[in-house]
Amino acid sequence: MQLSTPSAPKVIGVDDWATHKGQSYGTILVDLERRSTIDLLPDREASSLAAWLKQNPGVEFISRDRAGAYADGARQGAPSAIQIADRWHILANMTAAVERFLNTKHSCLSQAVGQVNKTAGAAEELRAGVADMKRPSKLELWNERRRARHEQAHTLHRQGASIRAISQELRMHRRTVRMMLKVETCPERARPSKRQSRIDRHLEYLSRRWAEGCHNSAQLHREISSKGYRGSESSVRHFVARWRAALPNGLKRARTGPNSPAPENGAKKIVASARLATWLLLRDAEKLEAEERAFVEHLVEMSPEIAEAQILAREFNRILKQRDREALPSWMERMSQSRIREMKSLASGLERDRAAVAAALEYEWSSGPTEGHINRLKTLKRAMYERAKFDLLRIRVLAGSKRGAGLRQ
Repeated sequence: MQLSTPSAPKVIGVDDWATHKGQSYGTILVDLERRSTIDLLPDREASSLAAWLKQNPGVEFISRDRAGAYADGARQGAPSAIQIADRWHILANMTAAVERFLNTKHSCLSQAVGQVNKTAGAAEELRAGVADMKRPSKLELWNERRRARHEQAHTLHRQGASIRAISQELRMHRRTVRMMLKVETCPERARPSKRQSRIDRHLEYLSRRWAEGCHNSAQLHREISSKGYRGSESSVRHFVARWRAALPNGLKRARTGPNSPAPENGAKKIVASARLATWLLLRDAEKLEAEERAFVEHLVEMSPEIAEAQILAREFNRILKQRDREALPSWMERMSQSRIREMKSLASGLERDRAAVAAALEYEWSSGPTEGHINRLKTLKRAMYERAKFDLLRIRVLAGSKRGAGLRQ
């Protein structure tokens, strides 16, 4: 199949896509003005992108992520083109840097969680809920009923009732009545011996993490797996189900659905997670709930480094959202002088790509349309059962993209 040669694009988006995830990758090129895929490359090497740009002169803007290979390829193939770092990827780099830093501050996270949960009275509610909702087991109910029938049989026998009459009154077999009358105390059924479980050796750790507020069974499974647990996640989920049932209504996971009851107000449980703490630190304070605001306040009071990371990250978010080019140099200077290793590392990376970062604040182009075309490429790849070779996949992607571009025009 022969494809018509597209007109030379002026603004392109460049990104990678997985031919075999984790093993091999290709490159997609998107015309951001026409919003159509213009080519696929079989790898993500700088030389391949440079060769394509030399064969297709006239590119003025190149929107990309911060991968070094694409930066080098664009520099070699189109030295006069303006490279634009994608704003979403820059924000993701900042968020990842803050999360890596908070992973080194687990003790601060745990202390802040303890203070917030203690203030909210979550621990007291949990203990009260466990005590209130403790129910007798089936074995205890069975033994209680058996003791009552034993006492009734002896009472009727002392009153002169025959074994047949007692049997009819209590709806029991005569042999059972004779057995009960022979013994003074009712024999109880013994509790079956519990087989040793893989999870028993991690019970103390699970109890402590549950008391700290970690009620996510998947997270608990990951943690004890790192300590040698070889069981499944579903086993952990079933094990903590009894603990979850004893939680106060305010701490239970809210159910969603047309017939779900309205959620009751209750204290929100904060978990000592670096990812959650990153999200709370970077979010606007007015959008946080009371417990979340208290958690953030405890964190920044407890560690000046965490407060510094929050200020730097929030300022960078503001610079990107408002396209404030004037504030970028001073912010970069503060980042390079930071006491936080992760922030200094990010600053050095941004400094190497400073021109592209500055262009992201000046021009409107981004890799958003490119990501959309990657999703379309993945759909076509799955529809071909991932059996087609690269040449056939490229033809199908480009042919469909040209039809879509024609309809939009």
